[in-house]
Amino acid sequence: MYYPGNPIAIRKGKYRGVIRKADLTYDISKKLQVKIEKLGGRCIQTRVEPCKPTWHGRYINLLRRAEIANKSGANILLDIHANSGLRYHRGYQIFIPCRSKRRWKVKFMKLKHLNLCNKNLVFYKSLTLAKSIDRYLYRFYLKAKGIPPSFPQPIYVSKFKVIKYARMPAAIIEYGYMTSRHEMDLLADEDYRDRMADYIVVTIIEYFKK
Repeated sequence: MYYPGNPIAIRKGKYRGVIRKADLTYDISKKLQVKIEKLGGRCIQTRVEPCKPTWHGRYINLLRRAEIANKSGANILLDIHANSGLRYHRGYQIFIPCRSKRRWKVKFMKLKHLNLCNKNLVFYKSLTLAKSIDRYLYRFYLKAKGIPPSFPQPIYVSKFKVIKYARMPAAIIEYGYMTSRHEMDLLADEDYRDRMADYIVVTIIEYFKK
């Protein structure tokens, strides 16, 4: 999708006007960092460059991000991503760490499924964090007529490596699909990204109040 003149789009060459996932996500994470630090918090970026274009290189890259988070003594880890899929795929998704080999929808998990997960304080704090994120992103969806929760529900448990190796409560936020024209048009708008960052910051404040 092309967005000529957009501040975060590629400016020159063959792909001029294209917005890359890396640039989109970096812009949102920088907005989050500025807002958190204005409130007196500490925010550490874990983006690691370069990443070798191999499975091993990607594994080392993801492991390094978790390592930075663990050594920093952070209270929570948020892994920010944009999603991709088929054209009809829609909505934001949230993932929390679990030892299960399968990806479960939290809403439909039974006790036997929960027993496969990290039955410790980190897992349940991650679940609390994910529910708070979902609540505020849903409010943002209603208020801004923006990106809805993924159907049939947005919270999942998974073995994604960054959150799997984190020692603190952790969650991945897939804030929308870049393969959806409607969602990408919203994400390309700087004001929309700024307001979304505001809602995520409120999520963090609510989590620590609890």
